[in-house]
Amino acid sequence: CTPASGATAAGPQEVVVSCDTAGLAPRDYDAALAFRTDDGYQRTLVVKTHVVAADAFVARLEGEAGILAGGMCAEADPLASGGRYVHVPAAGPEGTVTFAFEVPKEGDYYVSGRCFAPEPSGTHDSFFFAMDGTEPRIWDVLAGPGWQWDTLRVRNDPTPCVFHLAPGKHALVLKSREPDCRLDAMVVSDTPDPELQPE
Repeated sequence: CTPASGATAAGPQEVVVSCDTAGLAPRDYDAALAFRTDDGYQRTLVVKTHVVAADAFVARLEGEAGILAGGMCAEADPLASGGRYVHVPAAGPEGTVTFAFEVPKEGDYYVSGRCFAPEPSGTHDSFFFAMDGTEPRIWDVLAGPGWQWDTLRVRNDPTPCVFHLAPGKHALVLKSREPDCRLDAMVVSDTPDPELQPE
């Protein structure tokens, strides 16, 4: 913590919390910080840290940069990355967005999406997805209302979907399943943690 100690003031004060990751294995870590005054008052905060490998692969794919087909269209939103997102409006026909990307080596990869599932809950929160022409499966988006990162999972499976990919070019297709489920961006990475992705 910086500063590690000091006098209190009448207004808010900033304390910067950092983590030295040297020697830490890539995984989640939990810690607790206790702030204590000379009079004995104490406030404890829980801190969560996720450590990733320094050479982690991340390929970011903007929704509007994908190939849009059918009823899939791009809309403006100042809170979306690049100011735009893609979706199929409530009155629109089914649509798809196709993302082309490359990976540098053979291995296991994960996909995360920055999504927005408008209310009412459960009516605008899923897509079909297929990697490299495989049979489409359902992704129940765990996001919103509001933009949030969610790691792609197959319906009824709580674990992140793992794609074992060969080096080179690949194609991920998202197809509308429910109207107005919104997609801002996708990330293909060798880490499954969507919270690590830039806004």
